Amino acid sequence: MLFSVPEAEAVFQLRPFDIFQKELTIKGSFTNPSTHDRAVRLISSKRINLKPLITHRFPLDSITNAFHMHSDPQAIKVIIVP
Repeated sequence: MLFSVPEAEAVFQLRPFDIFQKELTIKGSFTNPSTHDRAVRLISSKRINLKPLITHRFPLDSITNAFHMHSDPQAIKVIIVP
């Protein structure tokens, strides 16, 4: 997955054989440009509180449980604490 909003003139080169050989699926995703900087500023300035989105925390030695919890519909954001 390529995650960004490229310039209109940007070119991405990929060999068609790689698509076949690796059985790749290529999809585009719409995102609003320039939203990351704004989000970081809002979070840094404490204007947005993300703590309520963290539904589960796991210590590093319970990483397997954390990955299983990630697929649970009750989980919003699962954090692994080192």
